[in-house]
Amino acid sequence: MRFKRLFAVMVSVLMIASVLSPSSFSAFAAGAVMFDYPAEFDSTAPRIEFSYDKAVQGGFVNVEVVIKNNPGITSLNLDISYDDCFELRGITYNNSLGGLSQPPYALSNPVRLNWVNGLSDVSGDFVFASLKFKISKDATFGIKTITVDYDPENIFMVNGNTVKFSVINGEIEVVAHTPGDINDDGEINNIDIARMFKHLSGWEVDINEAALDINGDGKIDNRDLIRLFQYLSGWTVEIF
Repeated sequence: MRFKRLFAVMVSVLMIASVLSPSSFSAFAAGAVMFDYPAEFDSTAPRIEFSYDKAVQGGFVNVEVVIKNNPGITSLNLDISYDDCFELRGITYNNSLGGLSQPPYALSNPVRLNWVNGLSDVSGDFVFASLKFKISKDATFGIKTITVDYDPENIFMVNGNTVKFSVINGEIEVVAHTPGDINDDGEINNIDIARMFKHLSGWEVDINEAALDINGDGKIDNRDLIRLFQYLSGWTVEIF
């Protein structure tokens, strides 16, 4: 009986995997990025935005600074502010951009991120940097905002022409649990899929029961496993 149940779950997961494009797997473990754009939003304009995420009191969360519709820049200097319930623990720049990236003197609020190339322009969509936050144990539940401010003269092309970027403020939702963090280690990754897979197959494993209902329908079943798989594969799906 246990073998039949395990086989059924494996078939369900493999069916989903068969329809995912190779590009989906390049984003595996990156998580879905969701944004609430204003009605007048111009989707083609250069912009700075953040990955959306959820976090628990006392937990950690990684937030990406994302550059979209970039026509080409050789300098980027940003001041990022965040809610007082966040403690910035680390910054990781995207080294594939080349040039020089300067770590801040202190992880203050706001914190300054500075990158220059000087020899050529970098264009297109990319993750500029990733910020790792520790959430206060006393943080209130709800949406917390991350904002960007910058001097327009500090974002420019190699020929010296400035480039205007609009800003979509970031959001982190502080919740009672992290949806999808099945093993309760503060991260959502392939380990959580494996742990949930075992749980749904009847294995006795340690789990965070509050994080099991991935699709928010009040049930714990293969639909939740598949939703988590899609989320970690970069699909734009919601987890609860």
